[in-house]
Amino acid sequence: MVAEHASATEAQQSEARQRLIDVAEALFYRKGIRAVGVDEVIAAAQVAKATLYRHFGSKEQLVNAYLERRGRFSRTKLTESSACSDDPREQILEAFRDLEKNLENPSFRGCAFLLAVSEHGELESVRSISRDHKLFVRDHFATLAQKAGLSDPLFADQLALIYEGALATIVVRPDAHPGSTALALVRSLLGTFGGGQR
Repeated sequence: MVAEHASATEAQQSEARQRLIDVAEALFYRKGIRAVGVDEVIAAAQVAKATLYRHFGSKEQLVNAYLERRGRFSRTKLTESSACSDDPREQILEAFRDLEKNLENPSFRGCAFLLAVSEHGELESVRSISRDHKLFVRDHFATLAQKAGLSDPLFADQLALIYEGALATIVVRPDAHPGSTALALVRSLLGTFGGGQR
């Protein structure tokens, strides 16, 4: 009986934590981290203030949880795009096709990590999580480049720069269609490094 009660309590706590992250993710991304206070998150999640602080301790920890989850989702999507083909060049192109679709989504308001650093760059935890995510993106492209026989480190750096540039440009110049421009640049880059264009 005691074990059943403990199990039920743990499930409730896990559910509350999940709900807090769900709400925080939606609010932080849509409104901005600074614009959303913990009271708004608590009210939207319908939990007690003590529940939030029991799970996260501070708003910074909640922000970190939001970014970590966002990173897991983004990295999974990027990795899954590699499953489209056995050809690593096509895998690179598919990553940029997915990026183009993402940037054209009306709900997309910019890279969550760039937005977070622009608001809270003074927090080492925010910079660290964001930096690790960006390094993953670069390393992902480096791995695909190696498989494609394009071992020049400059190639992976250029891919990452195009990818990140598109994410930054969409915020201030959505009419420039940075997703399609990035895809065209990558096609050209693949041709420059050999193997023709697709």
